[in-house]
Amino acid sequence: MTLGTAADELRLGTHAHAASVSYTVHLTNRGPLTGGQRVLCFARPKAGAAVRHGAPRQRLWGYTAVPPLAVGESTTLTFTLSAAALATSNAAGDRVVHPGMYEVAFFDGAHETTATLSLTGEAQLVERSAFGARAVEQQA
Repeated sequence: MTLGTAADELRLGTHAHAASVSYTVHLTNRGPLTGGQRVLCFARPKAGAAVRHGAPRQRLWGYTAVPPLAVGESTTLTFTLSAAALATSNAAGDRVVHPGMYEVAFFDGAHETTATLSLTGEAQLVERSAFGARAVEQQA
């Protein structure tokens, strides 16, 4: 499994849902039999605000099932990571994307390939909690 070229920086603007980066993964069946495969996509915060704000050690943000490939056959997969997929919940329950460094990993069950992603800009609110305002009212 090899990773094609991808942007290594993603800038948070006013709409975190619109900020995204695409990755191309090349998968070849090097085994002795025809077989299908699944590719899992993970994001792991490495440095910056995401680590300080309690992001999980890794987050599954995508996957795909690859139809059976004959021995020696290859396929190319494209995955698009939205900045919003990196959001974590704050104390009020709001989903917020924080800037920082991330390792983006693609795993096929036996092999892993990674890239580094720098998420820059200011923290962005992705989704307001339905319970946040109620929790603040109850504390008052």
